Amino acid sequence: MSVIFSLLYIALAQQVSFGTPQWGESHKTAVTLIKARFLTSIVGNQAGRSQSHHRRRYVVSSILLDCLHMWSLSDGIKSLWSLLQDDLKVSKPTRPALGDEFCKSRALFWAREGRYSNALQALNSVGVAGHNDDSAYQDLLKRHPYSSCPNDSSPNKTSFTVDESMVMACLLAFPKGTSPEASKLRAQHLLDAIAGSTAPAARECLLSLTRFMNHLLSGKAPSCLAPWLCGAPLIALLKKGGGVRPIAVGEVLRRLASCLCCLAVRPSLPSVVLPYGQVGVGIPGGLEGAIHITRHFISTHGADDSLALLKVDMKNAFNECDRSAFFTRVSEDFPEISAWVKWCHSQPAELRFGNRRLLASSGVQQGDPLGPLLFSLVILQFIDAVNLHDFVELNLWYLDDGTLVGKQSSLSSLLSLFATRGPEFGLHLNLTKCELFWPSGDFFPNLPTDIKRVTSLELLGSPLWGDDIFFNDFLSSRMGKVALTQEKLSLLDDPQVELHLLRSCLSSCKIIHLLRTVPFTILKPFLLRFDHNLRSCLGRIMQCSLFDTSWRQASLPFRLGGLGLHESAFSASPAFLGSCNSVRELASTLLSVDINQLSFPNEEDAATLLSESGISSGHLLFSASQKDLQATLDKHLFDDLFASFGIRDQARLTALSHPSGTSSGWLKAIPRVSLGLAIPGPEFVIGLRKWLGVSLFPLSPLCTCLSTIDNYGDHLLGCSQGPMRIRRHDALVNIIYNALSQDHPGVLKE
Repeated sequence: MSVIFSLLYIALAQQVSFGTPQWGESHKTAVTLIKARFLTSIVGNQAGRSQSHHRRRYVVSSILLDCLHMWSLSDGIKSLWSLLQDDLKVSKPTRPALGDEFCKSRALFWAREGRYSNALQALNSVGVAGHNDDSAYQDLLKRHPYSSCPNDSSPNKTSFTVDESMVMACLLAFPKGTSPEASKLRAQHLLDAIAGSTAPAARECLLSLTRFMNHLLSGKAPSCLAPWLCGAPLIALLKKGGGVRPIAVGEVLRRLASCLCCLAVRPSLPSVVLPYGQVGVGIPGGLEGAIHITRHFISTHGADDSLALLKVDMKNAFNECDRSAFFTRVSEDFPEISAWVKWCHSQPAELRFGNRRLLASSGVQQGDPLGPLLFSLVILQFIDAVNLHDFVELNLWYLDDGTLVGKQSSLSSLLSLFATRGPEFGLHLNLTKCELFWPSGDFFPNLPTDIKRVTSLELLGSPLWGDDIFFNDFLSSRMGKVALTQEKLSLLDDPQVELHLLRSCLSSCKIIHLLRTVPFTILKPFLLRFDHNLRSCLGRIMQCSLFDTSWRQASLPFRLGGLGLHESAFSASPAFLGSCNSVRELASTLLSVDINQLSFPNEEDAATLLSESGISSGHLLFSASQKDLQATLDKHLFDDLFASFGIRDQARLTALSHPSGTSSGWLKAIPRVSLGLAIPGPEFVIGLRKWLGVSLFPLSPLCTCLSTIDNYGDHLLGCSQGPMRIRRHDALVNIIYNALSQDHPGVLKE
């Protein structure tokens, strides 16, 4: 069905790209594109509900033939629309309490598809608001206030042209398993259709898709298509604390065109946004850079009691920012994409919540990859309009999160300008969520009393400044949430899936942001507790207690014979120092400090800890990435572990860490049942124990050959009279036979 969808759209693209010569009037092009959208939606919706998987091809073919017959009729668009409306009338009910069994089944499904983050989300989900939920609908309406769209009649400048390699690169960049819009067209469908660039048909498909993208980017597509091509269905996820979190899934073709725009402007983006302190778009390491830069500035100027730090929070900023502001800025800074931006935003986009419709007529559009860039341009326009640099000594923005440091008198004037000039750009301060902070603890009597005064500072998800109580409360809360999710893994009752989720989502990678932005001296007691919970979780999966040597091996990467469960206490220093190294150039630019003279707070402490661990090269410490520092530390830990082992365990670790890397293939494989990669629980647990050198038998039983079986089961692997040797032989024969019989039906099994 993916090929059907893709070929329909790509064939249509050829017509749209050359619509005027072949069809004459642009409205005919629009009608045909709408027909295609309805057709693929109907096929996808009705075929997707088919319960007879063995008849799926027949069902799809029948539906497609019926829809193509409607297509050919003079009033075919009305018939397709009627059929689609009937198909969408079934509204989804609210699912507020999903239950453990439902969460378990969804988590197992996603994990066995290799989508571990989706599996973890399913495990923690609290429900989805149904389309008949009036309170959810009213909440969505408040988030999308209606206003007239700007009508920019200025002529579009020449748009850029994309080639096949750019289209292919952007398609490959789509996240694995990315969801489709109502048209049911997925990025994977397009990739399937253009797979094999040497095949003539695939080559023609890619060329047609490229022409279609160029036609869209030129802004010459019929404007009546914009509301639905730029629209999206809304999913209202329920929050644990009440309310909903709207998720929009944009049309793949629109997302592809916007991704191409992002690719085109990426080289020039830093030179546009950095002078304004905007690090939230197009700046690698911008999030961590804002944290390190702010900590450095406070450490350097904290004794100046005349200064104050203002954390800016705005109301519904992305949905209410003024479109004419980013129209103007796009035309000035990125004229090559202005035609596409104006085409998408010159009229309201249609957001669909079941059978209900919302019109997104202000702000950036949900589901648009260009949204963060366009919003950042509005911030740039506001900064220019109020000359914000004249009021502050530090100006940092991560999208809509602003961090401003200046004289208290200057901040007072700046807040007045926010109140008077901000609404011109659709920016409205939420004073109750803004914060004022400075280490001196001043209550800032000259600033508005509506703004909250704080004695500790959290910035962009990281505890930046405060006392021991603040750090204890913040970090205990974060670590506690991870521990609760680790406990939920036992619901899955599948050791292979549990280990995949533990390693990919709930080990040190879960707290990597804290590791890279918070000094180890603050994190140490919490990391020791985190590592203890991680070790206990692995022991539960393996159904045994782990000795120190087994746990140290598990904390090594696969290539060194481990399980990739890095101990966060050992990873903290490489992470923090690697983060400082990665943002050093950015900080030098924004702070106007010589890069050779720039030193971040607590950076020397991290370097000292690494030196004590065996990394002694000063040049490496203050220039290397986290990956390089961690690799050096892992090798040092491996050597220490290897030296502590006896001859048997040294031989085992040597085999597991073979440079070929094939020994860990069974641990890395996605546990997909259809491909025979799912390993039964008891067998997987035995494999893990053998991998880590954990005893299999508490006592020493007798083998059928009357020999004593060692605690590790090594005897069973080579015993000529034992069952394991025969079972392994038969299993290998079956694997080879099944592989050969696919292409050679005459193969016989012994």
